[in-house]
Amino acid sequence: IVCDTANAPRIDDQRYANGQALIKIDHHPAIDQYGEINYVNTEASSTSEIIFDFITHFNDLSIIDEHVARVLYLGIVGDTGRFLFSNTSTHTMEVASQLLAFPFNHNAELNKMSEKDPKLMPFQGYILQHFELSDSHEYCQIRITNDILKQFNIQPNEASQFVNTVADISGLKIWMFGVDEGDQIR
Repeated sequence: IVCDTANAPRIDDQRYANGQALIKIDHHPAIDQYGEINYVNTEASSTSEIIFDFITHFNDLSIIDEHVARVLYLGIVGDTGRFLFSNTSTHTMEVASQLLAFPFNHNAELNKMSEKDPKLMPFQGYILQHFELSDSHEYCQIRITNDILKQFNIQPNEASQFVNTVADISGLKIWMFGVDEGDQIR
């Protein structure tokens, strides 16, 4: 079972190919239907919301304990940008509310989610000093080349942690954060 991965090349671990069959569960638009069973719900905020809905559909809430609630909640929080993105629905909030009823320290977990390695902070400064903003302030772009990654001694996945750094610019409607991964721009 592979979750929250729109296309096969983005799957972290190649062991998925060792199974007899593959089930894909995702909320991203269906780019690559790589599973024998593909359950894709683009109306869901996150794959965590989909999994919660599976559990409730099969009336199996007893399998949710504080550990399961914690990871499902964090999945929703991450994919909704802390409930700021347009994929946050009333249903999303209802699911999150039910998960918060379990005894885990959601404040501590949210704080952990936003922690960054101190070695990455100069890179964040670079982004704040080098983003390109349109005259209307509606569009912003940041290009992270391989040279910049080398300059700050970071990997592309570390750079991607800063995709929302400029999101709070007043009037901004869209931003592009492109990272050179060698064989592709992500």
